[in-house]
Amino acid sequence: MKPKHITALILLAVAVVLIGMSLYTVDEREQAVITRLGEVRRSVKEPGLHWKTPFIEQVHKFSRMMMPSDPTNVDQIYTADKKILLLDSYAIWQIIDPVAYLQAFPGGMYYAERRLAEVIFSALRQELGRHTQDEVVVTNREMVMDSVTIISDRAMQSVGVRVVDVRIKRADLPPENARSVYGRMVAERQREATRYRSNGEREASRIRAETDRDAEIMRAQARRFAEQMRGSGDALALNTYASAYERGADFYEFTRTLEAYETSLDSNAVIVLDRNHPFLRQFNRGANAR
Repeated sequence: MKPKHITALILLAVAVVLIGMSLYTVDEREQAVITRLGEVRRSVKEPGLHWKTPFIEQVHKFSRMMMPSDPTNVDQIYTADKKILLLDSYAIWQIIDPVAYLQAFPGGMYYAERRLAEVIFSALRQELGRHTQDEVVVTNREMVMDSVTIISDRAMQSVGVRVVDVRIKRADLPPENARSVYGRMVAERQREATRYRSNGEREASRIRAETDRDAEIMRAQARRFAEQMRGSGDALALNTYASAYERGADFYEFTRTLEAYETSLDSNAVIVLDRNHPFLRQFNRGANAR
């Protein structure tokens, strides 16, 4: 191969290397900062193919997406009512100013997340110190964490970071406090159960009393109705007897007298009466008929 061909190949290889070192790409999920000998020259947020000066300019790429930060440490926070809470929190954050971010954290994301954890802990301590344990855990948890998010975001804006959201994953009590709280919860539930039982017994007594009263009223009404029915029956029977007596007074007198004879007389009975006594009228009628 001729020397001029070799030189051309070398020049071509150098040109390819220079072009490769001068080009870089940024996709839609990234943003970049270009530094020249350690000094920031510009930031690049438009995706696509870009140029840089080879050898003396360096490309630093950062994510444009929202990223989670989930520290492993558990923070011990005092609430307004002097209660201790062990909080395990997480945050969602985003790099919005890559230049400020690079200047603040040249060592990389590890240091950014450490700074973010410190800011969040400070915001939690500041905001939770204004609220009671019940407000933090139950009643105003959403409002408290929104305030923590706002405080953390303000503190991180100067380093090019936007804090999107801060939330509590878990809120526990220290073991020594958990036992006493559990004991108070048990006692409170027992008081509540006693109150429910007392109310239930009182309600049951009221229902039984009302039921007994209603039953007695119903029995009295039934007795009154029965008496009315018996009275009506007796009156009807008397009317029937009276009508029958009016239609056959002699026969009625005769049958009644026979019933009296049957009741009063037997084979051993001895009765001494005047022959004109009314009791012997039917006998006298029989004798007169003969």
